[in-house]
Amino acid sequence: MGFLGVDIFFVISGFLITKIITRDIETQKFSLIKFYKQRIRRIFPALLTVLLTIHLVGYSVLLPIELERLGWLSLSAALFSTNIALTQALPYFNPSQAHSLLLHLWSLGIEEQFYLVWPLLLLITPQKKSAYLLTLVIMISSWGLFQYWFDQKQNYAFYFPLSRFWELACGAIIAFREEYLIKKFNKKIVISTLLISIITITVINQAMDSFETLNKNVKTIYLLIITIAGCIIVWGEQVTLVAEALSSRIMVYIGKISFPLYLWHWPILTFSKILHSGGHTSLTVKCCLVTLTVFLSVLTYEYIERPIRQNLKKDYTAILIFFMVCVGLMSVGFILTKGVPDRFKNTVHYGTARNSQTLLTAEQNNRLCEANSNQDFHSAFCPRLTHSDSHSILVWGDSQAQALLPGIAVNTPIEKGLVLSAAPGCAPFQLEPNPDKSACQALNLATLNWLKQQPKVDIVILVFSLDHLNADDFTQKVHQLITTLNHFGKHVFLYQGNPKIIQRDRFYNYYCFPRKTLFYAETDQEKKFCEIPIETYRAATQSVKTLAGIKGMHIIDPTSILCPNNFCTALLDGQAIYSFTDHLSIVGAELVGRYMIEQIERTLASTAP
Repeated sequence: MGFLGVDIFFVISGFLITKIITRDIETQKFSLIKFYKQRIRRIFPALLTVLLTIHLVGYSVLLPIELERLGWLSLSAALFSTNIALTQALPYFNPSQAHSLLLHLWSLGIEEQFYLVWPLLLLITPQKKSAYLLTLVIMISSWGLFQYWFDQKQNYAFYFPLSRFWELACGAIIAFREEYLIKKFNKKIVISTLLISIITITVINQAMDSFETLNKNVKTIYLLIITIAGCIIVWGEQVTLVAEALSSRIMVYIGKISFPLYLWHWPILTFSKILHSGGHTSLTVKCCLVTLTVFLSVLTYEYIERPIRQNLKKDYTAILIFFMVCVGLMSVGFILTKGVPDRFKNTVHYGTARNSQTLLTAEQNNRLCEANSNQDFHSAFCPRLTHSDSHSILVWGDSQAQALLPGIAVNTPIEKGLVLSAAPGCAPFQLEPNPDKSACQALNLATLNWLKQQPKVDIVILVFSLDHLNADDFTQKVHQLITTLNHFGKHVFLYQGNPKIIQRDRFYNYYCFPRKTLFYAETDQEKKFCEIPIETYRAATQSVKTLAGIKGMHIIDPTSILCPNNFCTALLDGQAIYSFTDHLSIVGAELVGRYMIEQIERTLASTAP
């Protein structure tokens, strides 16, 4: 609901800013420079306070990889482009986003980007009718773009300004047609429509597991209803009952501290989750967090925001911009130093939790040939493979194959060709038509056809998540694929899969690190979150063991590497084995890659004529 409540805020924001600008234009009091200065005076004081506080606290308690990520988000926040940065990130509802300290600033980015262009558009269309028609065109176009991107590029639909301007434009249209709406809709219609909207939102929200589980039509209706609710709230102040409720002293003061509340609530909640390793937060702790949020919001408003906003005799613009530049430079420092790892003087190697792609040198990257479901398969391959005197290896699978490939690359001769055919969620045995996996099927069929024409690619390594072991007819489908590959003259090696240790509510492996901060001593996280008994892993991979008798196929079992001392663990000798969930880190990929190549060479030597 927090994410969707922003829609109401966008409508109200569009209404208020349009009403203010058009009034000043009509009275010839509007100044573009004055407007932007007022925005700086309104936004910068509280935002700077929160960002600087997060930097100081983050420097004390965040692990290096967390502080580096904070640097990227803080830099985008200083540039009011958090929403643009998040278009390239994981989806909003991904569990890992619950630990993103500045995630909530995406909406501030969209609002300020709208405020950047909206006064200019109103200035060039001073006639109210022309401005109204322009707003209508913007709203319809933006809504269309939102619909177009919704399923294809959901991050763009949610975060990109052009696909969210329609909500601010809704508020602007209400501002243009305010008198008409007041006359047209009486008190009973407004109140009943508002109640119906709230009830409908609540029912849908309670009925769904998550926003992502809804189909496109229901999502669209949901957002429309919320937007309608925002519209009603905007012109509902003309209704006596609503006006009286909104004008009470408590509601007025909440409105005054609403911006600091918005800025503080998410970082406080997120820091709590990080320091509790993503665990469950008790009701008592939640109440304390709410109290802290309100307390800091009141302090920010009373002692920072209000004094600066009310002191109209002094121009704070240059000072505020200077401090925002300082925040940006601090963010760059966090990025360039990779989270200032020297803060932590212990034996834990936090940097090992990084993505395995950082293992590859430029030369190793240059010899890789990659294909995925988003590009034409044949054009993705290096032509030198067909001219190479050395035999080549194909690594074929899902995102786990992508994570493992660098470990294989650094453990194979530089002259040997390496080919990757992989896409997230795509197991190589998915060859039959499936509407939900059409891209996977196309990639796998293209891979199979390509392999048939590549005699020098004689080693095929199949890598996929244990999640795929529950697929219908798993054993039969894998058997058919291996039989086909044997017919092509390929040596087939099936990687047994990585243990599932890190749960999705924790997502990143670094929550298993001992967290030593500047304020308190090193403490171990709960082991139950960071290791599983070896018996659990063996039970999960039982269906793989049943494939052991297939002719021409060899299973590579990583148990001895990933599960020492009868436990499969997320850390080995203070080093991270996984970067997130069950995807190997730079250390894990190298360990498994070395073991895998040794097993392949040993197997090929023993079967050689």
